[in-house]
Amino acid sequence: MCSSLPEVALPSSLSSLGTQAFALCSALTGIDFPSAITEIPHGAFESCTSLQYADLPNNLSTISSRAFFECTSLAGIVFPDSLIKIGELAFCRCRSLRTIIIPSNVAEISNSTFAHCEKLTKIVLPDSVTAIGSNAFSGCALEAVTLPSELTNLGNAAFSYCPLFFVSLPSSLVSIHLYSHFHLFYSSKRFRRHSTCRCLL
Repeated sequence: MCSSLPEVALPSSLSSLGTQAFALCSALTGIDFPSAITEIPHGAFESCTSLQYADLPNNLSTISSRAFFECTSLAGIVFPDSLIKIGELAFCRCRSLRTIIIPSNVAEISNSTFAHCEKLTKIVLPDSVTAIGSNAFSGCALEAVTLPSELTNLGNAAFSYCPLFFVSLPSSLVSIHLYSHFHLFYSSKRFRRHSTCRCLL
């Protein structure tokens, strides 16, 4: 923990980071990654509450669990096309995130990946996504969601506590885990008022 570290320059020769490498560096405002980095490990920037930007490398394939957990000042993130996996809780409690565009090689949105991103109003999910985990977008500011055409599995409470009024569910969907549609979108107040919400199957 380096609570007074505002910036860091990573050398171009660097090819890997350690688990929780910069966790709790609460003064860190930004990070530029060397091109050789292919994975951001577990908890690498967890609770870096002043982090405003992260310039991800073009060869990045994996963002591991809790990598950017509770980076409350992170307002935007651009994922490279090379990205394949985003781990559980990777961006949970990133309360300043507004828009997320998932690249076309990602097949799964893990459990609680973007949970409690309270300003997140837009998500773009490619057709490559076949599974969305439990609580994946719980507590976001999403009002409308169009799910990928190849989606087969939708986790419990994936969009709970979102102010949804429109959801489009694809015909490919074969599994909604544990509870009914109601619990999947639990406490989405406008979703529960049938006169204002539409759910297309």
